[in-house]
Amino acid sequence: MEISLATEQDMQVIKANLIHDNGRPTDKDQPSRERMEQLVEQTLATGAYYLVLKEADEIKGWVMLAAERKDYFTESSYGFIYELFVFAEERGKGYGKALMNAATAELRALGMTEVRLNVFEGNPAKHLYTGLGYKPYSTVMTLTLERKA
Repeated sequence: MEISLATEQDMQVIKANLIHDNGRPTDKDQPSRERMEQLVEQTLATGAYYLVLKEADEIKGWVMLAAERKDYFTESSYGFIYELFVFAEERGKGYGKALMNAATAELRALGMTEVRLNVFEGNPAKHLYTGLGYKPYSTVMTLTLERKA
């Protein structure tokens, strides 16, 4: 198993797989491919980057991370995990944990003392995150309003 910075060739694989089961509560919450491409490009432009996990030169998964995000209230810096993905047929082999540990080590080496991420309620990866020591920090709640005729 090798974890390294994504190459241009790796980025082609990542971009080809932007639409995947990401734990969103409903299909209506799933962005289009075009929107996902925009979001990835915007996030990469702010300094985020991908680490990929490979075995025998085959990508098994990836994590997108960034350092130096600023807390809105305190302005303290923290690292952020934007995305963790492991192909469905490769799940349960420890790849997600290995990617998260590599991202954490990378952010620690960059001087970060805190790492944050967002996870949708019901996303099975939430168990991985809590197992790695992540704790709830905030809760986003939603109310769907019915349109009056």
